[in-house]
Amino acid sequence: MRLLRLQGIKTVPAADRKKWAQEVLEALKQKTDIDKDEFIILAGKKHFEYVKPALKKCKTPLTELGGIGKQLHWLNQMLNGAR
Repeated sequence: MRLLRLQGIKTVPAADRKKWAQEVLEALKQKTDIDKDEFIILAGKKHFEYVKPALKKCKTPLTELGGIGKQLHWLNQMLNGAR
């Protein structure tokens, strides 16, 4: 599977992100049941925008925080506070 670089995904054309999403979905279908399994995605919207609609049970719990940078910051704060 060809992976998109995490840095600079905002500049990746939508057509390339759609193609990548199809590759991700094909890989998931080989390992999971995308109609029955539940998925929790921790990523920025650009990373899942074309994947999430194909997943019947999918949550993106940190999306309201903003992009992946803000999500990672929050996760790190939670991890450091839990020590």
